[in-house]
Amino acid sequence: MFLKITFFDFLIIWLIVTIIAMIVIGLVARNDFFKIFRNIIKYKTKDDRQLEIDSMLERLEFEKIKEIQFLQQLEIYEHTEKSVNMGGWIWDLTTNPDTVRYTKNFANIFDLPEQGSTTAAELMKVVHVDDRMHLNQKFINAMDKGESYEIEYRIVRRNDRNDLIKAMGVPVLNENNKMIKLKGVIILIKTDVD
Repeated sequence: MFLKITFFDFLIIWLIVTIIAMIVIGLVARNDFFKIFRNIIKYKTKDDRQLEIDSMLERLEFEKIKEIQFLQQLEIYEHTEKSVNMGGWIWDLTTNPDTVRYTKNFANIFDLPEQGSTTAAELMKVVHVDDRMHLNQKFINAMDKGESYEIEYRIVRRNDRNDLIKAMGVPVLNENNKMIKLKGVIILIKTDVD
């Protein structure tokens, strides 16, 4: 005995398989997947199915437009970041307290791999020896007192050239006034300094 599949059943199966494939290749975020399917209910008639399929297609089209807009904004941001010699970073103590995530241009300025993250200890190795203690004190004040900071310090590049950096950090505090994140930007002020 063969299973009888209508056109609408086939279309729904095709949409589900397509959406799963899009998730696997990263075109639709996990939360959006659930938003797309949260209102799908058991179907009673072909008209209900058609309305639901139309609604799903409209939602997918809207999500694709949002994705394109996001990628365009990211392109603009990366261009701006590189043009003004700046980079961004975040240290999230709640998810992985040993890891600092950073942008592409941050990696370029600090001569780091473009993988997007490293440890705080590895970052401190790039800071000029004479400036480490002062920078470390700024981190401690941010953690203990919730203080934002602004500091200039030197980094040592791979070619033994010292560059001057201006850094600004802003702690994010939880309801107990404990730092859970530290977000910041760096600006390359001057290259080849003493």
